[in-house]
Amino acid sequence: DIGWFFPLGEHFNVSLKGNIYVKGTWGIGAETQYAKRYKYSGSASIAFDKRRVENSEGTIDRQKSFSLRWTHNQAATAHPTSRFGGSINFQTNDYQSRVYNDADNVLQSQLSSNFSYSKNWADKPISLSVAFNHSQNTQSREVTVNFPTIDFQTRTIYPFRGKNSVGGKRPWYQDITMRYKMQAKSTFRGIDTTFFEQETWDQAQFGVQQDVSTGTSFKILRYFNLNPNVSYK
Repeated sequence: DIGWFFPLGEHFNVSLKGNIYVKGTWGIGAETQYAKRYKYSGSASIAFDKRRVENSEGTIDRQKSFSLRWTHNQAATAHPTSRFGGSINFQTNDYQSRVYNDADNVLQSQLSSNFSYSKNWADKPISLSVAFNHSQNTQSREVTVNFPTIDFQTRTIYPFRGKNSVGGKRPWYQDITMRYKMQAKSTFRGIDTTFFEQETWDQAQFGVQQDVSTGTSFKILRYFNLNPNVSYK
């Protein structure tokens, strides 16, 4: 981890670091920290390591590993209707235990990430969220990534009411309600050393689910409430 530190103005900095050994093992990485008061703060790092190791048969293995970390926090006062943030911790080929051979890094067998963006519209009855999450077992090398996970839905809306339809007795059809919900998800599974190869993409799973419901409520014969509804999935 010898390197150089660059302050890049008031809100950002960057550190470039490297490791080098006398028999051909080397690594390089970059880190950044950033912050803007009342807006956001976070840190990110990306690193690559190439390790030259003699195996039990006396031949040399050249083992490559990679690490990506990112944490982003949005201030509560940054935006009234949208949120963006979370953390990502992804690695291949046991990067942390190979490069930093201490108890905390060697014994940590589970890695996970959760990152999301959500948006509500103040003048529209709709909301949207998009998320990335991943889980990784450093012993079995199995990686599962869900991205994108999309959730879009409406609140209860009255499609036949006009903008000025307030108070007074309304026609029965103006009490018809409607709700819509859509969920979409992509899942990728593989081994960390081959995760970015074509086989992972060929075996990916994709799905979309949609729900639409509508209904209304009115009286018949003065004393009976009728609540018909229809839903489609």
